[in-house]
Amino acid sequence: MVGGKLKTTNIYTSLQPVAISPSDTTAFLDKQVVTLASSSPKSEIRYTLDGSEPTPNSPLYSGPITLTATTTVKARTMRPGLTVLPSTMSGTMASVVTEGLYEAAPLAKAVDAPNTVPGLHYDYYEGRWQDLLSGLDHMAPLKSGQADKLFDISAKGASPTYAFKYTGYFEAPADGIYNFTAPPEYYEPSIMAGYELRVMLDGKAWYPTTSRHAIGVWSVGLAKGKHEFSVLFADMRADGVAKMNKPN
Repeated sequence: MVGGKLKTTNIYTSLQPVAISPSDTTAFLDKQVVTLASSSPKSEIRYTLDGSEPTPNSPLYSGPITLTATTTVKARTMRPGLTVLPSTMSGTMASVVTEGLYEAAPLAKAVDAPNTVPGLHYDYYEGRWQDLLSGLDHMAPLKSGQADKLFDISAKGASPTYAFKYTGYFEAPADGIYNFTAPPEYYEPSIMAGYELRVMLDGKAWYPTTSRHAIGVWSVGLAKGKHEFSVLFADMRADGVAKMNKPN
């Protein structure tokens, strides 16, 4: 009671973070339309396109945003009328910041490879897992041949630790952005994959992004045609797969 009158303070639930879409790619060719959304009712979205943190003075989102250059989009949900960000982030007045990076990707040129045939060339290696993980470039393959498809390990020998290096061409059916995705155990920190996976495309190495936006995705611009690629799969799990996958 203040001066004989009841004074009230609103108690809010936490605001939900902004969802930035598209969330499954990190690159575009000519332009990228980005949308922002929050599931919290009676809230507003403030955003920035210059990499700074959104504040109550940042632009108010009112509709789709069109990007034409590499841009980091940051956004947060806020209570209407908020003038200063709270000193503590309880989430009731402003949500955490959501971030999305969209890169204007050039088209990688296709290569002239007219005499290709279906399948992949493979090199097969055996040895200590330490060597397979970090010293494969200095090892000679035990055998080589043609595999029907990626991760065809039918040529595997008796060694519990081994590696395959597949090389060939990826044929892009049209100019565009192509998204390559990794299995969850390769980028989630709570899981040890037990194997190594390296991808090279047009001479560039792929490592899945570790940001929350499009996690585990590699987006590249490819011109129509064939592109050189290689995939290294080194399995260091030995008998761990059989031990950890018994019935019951």
